[in-house]
Amino acid sequence: MKKNYLLLIFFVCSSFIWAQQRTVTGEVTDAQGLPLAGANIIEQNTTNGVQSDFDGKFAIKTSVGQVLVVSYIGFKSQNITVGTSNTINVTLIEDAASLEEVIVVGYGTQQKTSLTGSVATIDANELEKQPVLQASQALQGLSPGLTAIQSSGQPGSDGASLRVRGVNSINNSSSPTIIIDGIEGSLDGLEMSDISNISVLKDAGAAAIYGNRGANGVILITTKRAKLGKASISYNSYVGFQKPTNQPKPVDALTYLEITEDDALLQEYLANPNDKDNYPDTDWIDLLFSESGFMQSHNVTVSGGSEAVRTRASFSYQEQEGNIPNFGTERFQGRINTDFKVSDKLKIGTDLNFRRTETTSARGGNGVNGAYRQPAIFPAIYSDGTFALPSTGGNPISDVRQTGQNVGQGNYLRALLKATYSPIPELTISATYSPEHAESYSTNYSPQYEVVEFFGSDPILRSSGTNNEIQLTNGNSRSFTDNFFATAQFSKNFKKHYVSVLAGYEFLKNKNTSFNATRYGFAISGLEVLNAGSEENDSNSGSADQYGLESVFGRFNYAYDNKYLLEFVLRRDASSRFSPENRTGNFPSISAGWRITEENFMQGDDFFDNLKLFGSWGQLGNQVLLDGNGNLINFPYSALISLGNGHYLNEGVVQTAAQSVLSNPGISWETAEKTNIGLDFSILNNRLSGTVEYYNNETNDLLGTQQIPSTTGLGSPQANIFSLKNSGVDLDLQWEDTIGEHFNYFVGGNFATVKNEVTNLNGVDFIINGSSITQVGEPLGSIYGYETVSIFQTQEEIDAAPAQFGTLEPGDLQYRDINGRDANGELTGEPDGIINSDDRKIIGNSFPSKTFAFNFGFNYKTIDFSVNAIGVTDREVFLTRNLVQPLFNAGNIFEYHLTQSWTPENPNARFPILKNYSGASNNSVTNSTYVFDASYLRIRNITLGYTVPKVALEKVDFLSKVRIYATGQNLLTFNNDLPDGIDVLIPNGSQGNVYPLTTSYTFGINVTF
Repeated sequence: MKKNYLLLIFFVCSSFIWAQQRTVTGEVTDAQGLPLAGANIIEQNTTNGVQSDFDGKFAIKTSVGQVLVVSYIGFKSQNITVGTSNTINVTLIEDAASLEEVIVVGYGTQQKTSLTGSVATIDANELEKQPVLQASQALQGLSPGLTAIQSSGQPGSDGASLRVRGVNSINNSSSPTIIIDGIEGSLDGLEMSDISNISVLKDAGAAAIYGNRGANGVILITTKRAKLGKASISYNSYVGFQKPTNQPKPVDALTYLEITEDDALLQEYLANPNDKDNYPDTDWIDLLFSESGFMQSHNVTVSGGSEAVRTRASFSYQEQEGNIPNFGTERFQGRINTDFKVSDKLKIGTDLNFRRTETTSARGGNGVNGAYRQPAIFPAIYSDGTFALPSTGGNPISDVRQTGQNVGQGNYLRALLKATYSPIPELTISATYSPEHAESYSTNYSPQYEVVEFFGSDPILRSSGTNNEIQLTNGNSRSFTDNFFATAQFSKNFKKHYVSVLAGYEFLKNKNTSFNATRYGFAISGLEVLNAGSEENDSNSGSADQYGLESVFGRFNYAYDNKYLLEFVLRRDASSRFSPENRTGNFPSISAGWRITEENFMQGDDFFDNLKLFGSWGQLGNQVLLDGNGNLINFPYSALISLGNGHYLNEGVVQTAAQSVLSNPGISWETAEKTNIGLDFSILNNRLSGTVEYYNNETNDLLGTQQIPSTTGLGSPQANIFSLKNSGVDLDLQWEDTIGEHFNYFVGGNFATVKNEVTNLNGVDFIINGSSITQVGEPLGSIYGYETVSIFQTQEEIDAAPAQFGTLEPGDLQYRDINGRDANGELTGEPDGIINSDDRKIIGNSFPSKTFAFNFGFNYKTIDFSVNAIGVTDREVFLTRNLVQPLFNAGNIFEYHLTQSWTPENPNARFPILKNYSGASNNSVTNSTYVFDASYLRIRNITLGYTVPKVALEKVDFLSKVRIYATGQNLLTFNNDLPDGIDVLIPNGSQGNVYPLTTSYTFGINVTF
């Protein structure tokens, strides 16, 4: 018995000693397979713990059954139960929903829980899923209240127009300010794999720190920097192709002749089916979009370093070919971000970003309108390869292939030097200087080329240049910008009180120059140098411009017991765009927050993990002033002088200068007053989180044209005379959870409304501009025209109806008579039996009042999947010419016209009777029949990926991760009203002359070495 006890004691002691002495090794990496240096690996409920080294590797003494807690800042912690294996590898997932998430704000960072302004964050991983060159395209649907409307698919010109909470100006820019690493920049110049995070500042509480640049919202972008650890190399690449999202289907030649009742030509067609030169059946749209739309992207990144020096270098090349010949773009760029730790108190960062782009387009335009307009009975290219010239004029295929190219080259260089000094832990002093240089070159060459008239024989010499001559225009523009800002921030906790004070100074100085020269009379075709042209009738022009901005700003934050939050911001700006008397502006804001879940009465509540009420008020400005062509005006307060020549004195030509526009030195900022209230919450162990906000933005002193007496002989100046307001709701919901050991998923969505209203037009009720109207009490983007009552079915209906336009027949549109005039010429609001311009009304609006998006994705072992969808409601679009008026000027017919046009057998059709619209004035006016509901739901992105298991890579020492994936972009669109083949994002008032948006399919690989 004694021996048995001794044996039992021996085994227990042996097991205890073995458990204490056992060493478990492993590696901690992120989702991309990159090592996480400095991760904590701690045995649960003990002080036994270690940190991972530069390579993410660790070794810890532990025993079977113990739980290791693996954690890293910004990532979700994992609990790992120690088994019999001596190796444990851990992959940590970024915790975007963490309550301690650090959010980038103006000139600093704040914890998400301490924010009192409206700041939305965008996951940079969502951007990288989308195979687009322009980062602005990828933002649609990723944040409530942020819209990114892409109206063109032309390579190099396919960036999206960004709006934060609606249109905030009538005649000037409504685009948000883009800040990259603290310096104003351009979103579309970024390589998306370089983006670390994006913050969208939507209210005054968040954006007032940017003062005059904050009225339209601010988008803050932080680029990636190296992490501590061994250098790693990653290669990311994709290839693919694109095609137009949708195209209308034209009728064939025989159908066209049947509809137009050209029986003689129809019989000739039937008798000569093989004579395609004289009796063609041309699909102009198919011929125009003849290219594959090949696209490719390659990126190499090297990142790593020690405590003293860390560097991340990224180099990328992208190419995108158009579906239309002679359209395309390519871009090469690099970014090198380096951090130096000089001492515990002094840190220095240097950034270098360079980019070179080249974009080409056809001199004769994109040809889309021509391809939509030309019927199939005209040839595009004869059998001998010569290009035809249809009798209706113009050959869009020749226009894109023979007219020459516009070639634009751009070079961009930006450097950044940042020094941060902390003499004491509570005080941080920072200074950043960033010079920026951008230069562009353009070569627009118009050669001579031949076309042969339909049923003609002799070639005709043509050119897209002036007077059919060979023409070459060279242009050059340069921009130099100096950016500097410095801040000092003091932050300290005093028991339950937290105080943070930020003070800063900033200046910006910009200078632009440009030069253009044109020559004709080239003796040798194809020699694209100016010296080869004649000096006769040559021309040149140049310009120089500059502006500056100087600012001081401050921010005060106070928190009591981490429950009650208060923030004050004040910025004072001085802009050279205004006269000295009106140069400065003050932009204050105040915001507050209440963390309800920190209250004692909430401590026993297990439902809410976070509940915060917040609100703000403030004033912001807009100094971005545009002329009628969308160009910046840097001296809008001064008199405009026009230069010219042609005045002969003593038989010579002299330069002349004359004032052309009256000056207005009183011009000043457009000012926005913004109010916001919101609620942040997270429940169910942070699995469900969300934000709901209500806002009201009133923008005053908007710039418009001030009417002056015509007797001055001068153009009207700009003045601060208009106002408008936007109000609405933003809602964001996100759910994230894990099922079992290997399956985690997310579901999210956002919804936003905006109600836009013009509140003042300098004493007038409305301003009409063609088919649009700006009217007090109504939103911007209102479509103005006649309301269609029905389609006339009989001559008797025509005779009994109010008089309309031209000679009417059954099948024509009937309009509503809503207005007349009394003896004094005043509108009565009553029918008068005549349809004229007084009967026009608002018949739609091109700006959506509601936007929404949802996303879903999961990771299961080595497979990842995600889908993103976007949509809008309450948006209308007005279409014109051949899209809705078949046979306009003897033009084309689309298949949807056959089923949707009026006939006696189809009396309830959408469109009026088919006929030549060159003389059909009644059906050609702007009317509600041609206004369509452009609400839509679009499957924006679907991505499926597969990551090669680490076990399979163990024999390849230099590989740490390999992922392959396939992505589809703009795959499906749902809309119930637009004609077949018309994209939902077609611009309002379009006749089909824009480069269409595209659907793309790409296949890619991510490799980490």
